[in-house]
Amino acid sequence: MNEELSLKQQVVVALELCKQAKDLIDEMLALTPVEQMSERRLDILSAALDNQTLSWQKLGELMHSYAIANDYNFDHL
Repeated sequence: MNEELSLKQQVVVALELCKQAKDLIDEMLALTPVEQMSERRLDILSAALDNQTLSWQKLGELMHSYAIANDYNFDHL
């Protein structure tokens, strides 16, 4: 049976995807300075940065939905 992930589980998965994207970017930058990267490696880095941006956007959307679903009020922040 294929069950849908709960909202909390989706937040956890999205956070893990953000972490993986960051780790990949950090690893790539540690191996080769941007100035010395091949065109292919720059394309991969660009895709990783795009993925990280999308992951953070999705995480924000999920956290907003989770806050609404759990009646959290962040107005005091």
